[in-house]
Amino acid sequence: MTRMETPEIMMQSGNYTTIRIPGRAFPALAIQGDSLKLLQLAVSELGAELSRGNLDEATYAMNEVRNSLEDMVAVYEEACLRAGQELPYTP
Repeated sequence: MTRMETPEIMMQSGNYTTIRIPGRAFPALAIQGDSLKLLQLAVSELGAELSRGNLDEATYAMNEVRNSLEDMVAVYEEACLRAGQELPYTP
């Protein structure tokens, strides 16, 4: 059995927490379960609305998904910037 090391909380903002996991080169983003479920529901709604050809509702759902992901990326990037951690991608 491998000994579990304690992750370091880098920053918490709203429903997202950026953590550094020992042994990993880059931090991770933890998401509250209810926020994760809302994101999944928005993606499901997007697919359903596209299947029905309802572009107005699909656009609304897509905007919800985009906004959630943009918020997550912003929290992740801010935490990395504050910690002097390089990003695993080019912004």
